[in-house]
Amino acid sequence: LNDIHMFGSGSSGNSLYIKPYKVIIDMGLPYKNYDPSIFYDLKYVLLTHEHGDHFYVTTIDKISKTFPHITFVMSEPLYEKGIELFKKHNRNIEDINYQILSDKPIIYETQGDTYAMIYHNVTDHGDITNVAYTIKGFEPIDHIKEPVILYASDLTTTEPYKKTDGLPKDESYNLMFLEANYNAEDVYEVLKKDPYDRKALGNLRHLSEINAFNYVRRYLAKDGLYIPLH
Repeated sequence: LNDIHMFGSGSSGNSLYIKPYKVIIDMGLPYKNYDPSIFYDLKYVLLTHEHGDHFYVTTIDKISKTFPHITFVMSEPLYEKGIELFKKHNRNIEDINYQILSDKPIIYETQGDTYAMIYHNVTDHGDITNVAYTIKGFEPIDHIKEPVILYASDLTTTEPYKKTDGLPKDESYNLMFLEANYNAEDVYEVLKKDPYDRKALGNLRHLSEINAFNYVRRYLAKDGLYIPLH
């Protein structure tokens, strides 16, 4: 894909650039990892949750001050946590250009009279409020004429859990970025031997390969493209 660049996926940092839609999803890397030229035309940075490999405070702060036209989109719980995280870095989250997610989609212009829509679902990641994003638009991405894009990283389950939405069950995606973090059989074998193994327990906060693939089989369009996240 020429229109999409993955700056990172995993514990070292997560960030996905979708050029035709002028968005970056997650900003979990130091500023030096980004090409500043991409920010001049960028409209939104969509943030999922508070972990540093998705929410890199100093990068967010620097980009917002250098490119004040960019809007940083986040949930209300992430904004509340962000206040604390920014203070730890002697910064103020109120200084950035931010927008809090609501129950209405974000509708914006991409190219000329072409528009796109951003939707979100609250997902489960242990005790952390997390967000999955769906982007629908008409601007082509390489061979995909009318993309319906899912980005979902760091979630325990695709299903609703407690007060979370789970992933959408009414979409057919032709471009899907979904976490497939571990082999469930391997993790449970480790836990049989040591129920307190920290790495194995940490895996359970993420989506297993089998759960990811089950969702992909049901909701990826016949000619769609699936790219696993880690």
